[in-house]
Amino acid sequence: MLFLHENATDIKANRTINRVVLQIVVDSYTIDDTLISISEEPNILLDEFFRSLNNSEYHPRVLPFQKGRESYSRLYAIRR
Repeated sequence: MLFLHENATDIKANRTINRVVLQIVVDSYTIDDTLISISEEPNILLDEFFRSLNNSEYHPRVLPFQKGRESYSRLYAIRR
């Protein structure tokens, strides 16, 4: 929750920190359930659900805010 307090200016005016925490928890369960469902389906590959990163981007950069973004959660995959 410290992260949210330190970045409170990024939270929409009509939301509270507690509401954002609850949304992140709900999102994490949804992501978990979705990944389990996908992994149990033999005809679906997880690769279909992730976009490849641009390998030429190796410097840190500030990502732009996305208008209308409803979710605070992001999932990144690491290829082995």
